[in-house]
Amino acid sequence: KQVLGDDLEKALGGMELRSRLFNGNLNHPEADRLRNQLRDLFYFNEAWIPELKKSELGRVQLYDLSKDIGQQNDLAKERPELVARMKKKAEAIYASVIADAPEWLTPEEQAAVNKVRANEPQRPAIGAPDTDIPKLLARIDNNDLPDGYHGSRHQPYVDRVMAGLKSEQRARVGQLWKEKRRLDSAMPNPGASFVKILTHISAGNQKSKPSNMAKATHNWVHWRGPDANGVAPLAKPPIHWSEKKNVRWKAPVEGFGTSTPIVWGNKVFLLTAINTGKVDPFLPRPEDQPKRVFDITHPNTTYEFIVLCLDRKSGKTLWRRVATKMIPHEGTHRDNNFASASPTTDGERLYCWFGSAGLFCYDLNGNRIWERNLGKVKIGASLGEGSSPVLYKDKLVILRDNRGQSTIQVLNVKNGETIWMKNRNTRNGWSTPAVVELEGKTQVITTASRPEAGNSQTPGKVISYDLENGNVIWECSGLTDNAIPCPIVEGGVAYCMTGYQGFSVLAVPISGKGDQSENILWKGDLGTPYVPSPVLYDGLLYFTQSNQAILSCVDAKTGKVLMERTRIKGLSNVYASLVGAGNHVYVVGRYGKTAVIKRTGKFELMATNTLGDRFDASPAVVGDQLFLRGHKFLYCIGK
Repeated sequence: KQVLGDDLEKALGGMELRSRLFNGNLNHPEADRLRNQLRDLFYFNEAWIPELKKSELGRVQLYDLSKDIGQQNDLAKERPELVARMKKKAEAIYASVIADAPEWLTPEEQAAVNKVRANEPQRPAIGAPDTDIPKLLARIDNNDLPDGYHGSRHQPYVDRVMAGLKSEQRARVGQLWKEKRRLDSAMPNPGASFVKILTHISAGNQKSKPSNMAKATHNWVHWRGPDANGVAPLAKPPIHWSEKKNVRWKAPVEGFGTSTPIVWGNKVFLLTAINTGKVDPFLPRPEDQPKRVFDITHPNTTYEFIVLCLDRKSGKTLWRRVATKMIPHEGTHRDNNFASASPTTDGERLYCWFGSAGLFCYDLNGNRIWERNLGKVKIGASLGEGSSPVLYKDKLVILRDNRGQSTIQVLNVKNGETIWMKNRNTRNGWSTPAVVELEGKTQVITTASRPEAGNSQTPGKVISYDLENGNVIWECSGLTDNAIPCPIVEGGVAYCMTGYQGFSVLAVPISGKGDQSENILWKGDLGTPYVPSPVLYDGLLYFTQSNQAILSCVDAKTGKVLMERTRIKGLSNVYASLVGAGNHVYVVGRYGKTAVIKRTGKFELMATNTLGDRFDASPAVVGDQLFLRGHKFLYCIGK
């Protein structure tokens, strides 16, 4: 209370308690020391509050996650000295703050619970016939944990499911959880018990049908994975492969594109653009065109813009659709192409964005549902487009930063109609937004290049928009130019970086409003990427320098450098974004080599693998498979 001020309920109320403790405005002189102690525990678990309020910890469980990731073997009795140290440290850290902390619910949700209790004291859970709360809780406890949940990723899973609940559902979760704690204070695994209650409420009347939100964790639905951070939390692909080892299949891909393949169930989707060679005699030939930077020429031939669906088991083509045929209005850099944006899916529809060539929506069997022509844009120096669409519930976000009027717009996924569109004061950009919900409001977090090229007095920015109406919630200056790496949001903090005309990485709390340039959690100028996006894997932020195989790692909570600009031998250029799975980070080099680094914060090279292709597209990881898209082939790596 000394730290957070008198209005404790306002300061701590809400589902993002950990985020508020880490990122709120703390007035007490001991605030920074206490904040660091809180961060030392990494993830704050709200389920601890009732026990901590008693000024003591109840039962402590101890697991060796290196051998027992499923948390089946409790070692607490075997290691009493370690348990004692853990309890002492936890009690010392939390005693002065948590003793007066409110219940987990926000004031609005607590009011909803009180209303429920006043009108229907034994109202059954949504989708449940029981009116006897103890019986209902006992039945819920007998349920299996849901697909997509893993103890090591508890909080991100809870945050994701909570974001999809209505206010009355959240209130019901809080009511049942409070009753569960009262009736079973010695429950062996509070986290699992809470997730079962959460699953029961979120399932509603369709308890037998897993939600697509849960299924998404088992798939690669977006070019940066299920949590948009580059990590496949449940996957464990091989760490060794070659053209003759651990390649389940490789499928030739016609045309050219660097979009990441996405995976849903037994289907793999990717985009490509094929030069048909059909010449328009009224357009100038490449050799007759004026000299441009990077020797870029404008096409005078027709391209086919293709959507491919492959069988995940065999690599055979299940269906192929020509989305459109046209002559692109401008060219691209030699490192770019006309199919660089990655598709995205919700498990029912596939959204394919070819930039100025159009936006196309299909079902997963290849039937076209709708299409939109959002108009042509011109990129400075004709470098080509590259931002991918982002799907969030019933909305699709399209970012178009260019040398003309840059825009961000949100479309209705059912018909492609524009819900809102806002102009942006920025130039060329290729970054894909991140979408996240905080305190009932959904933010679209974007990075933006400098408004004036080469002018350090007009820095690049991070800008957050309200998904519902496009209003700017907050913004933060401090990036360099050419926004390409994508922001990652986790634990109430946005991690953003740029690597052109200087290096910059910012960790910005997303709970503020207005100009947040003075409220940055931490920042750095360590070698950051130009094209590739970073990966945030269980608190460790990995990224490369420029487009080189030079790797750094920082503690995401504090910005402390754990590994600084370490060259990966055997790799040269890196354009693909980093991915993480199975406690490893995968760095795919342009010329066929992939380095596998152990996720420790130190440089521990586990393997360097070689394939006979060139790679610029970012990988996809699902289950025990790694999908690598080369210039000629799509590889499925798996034992």
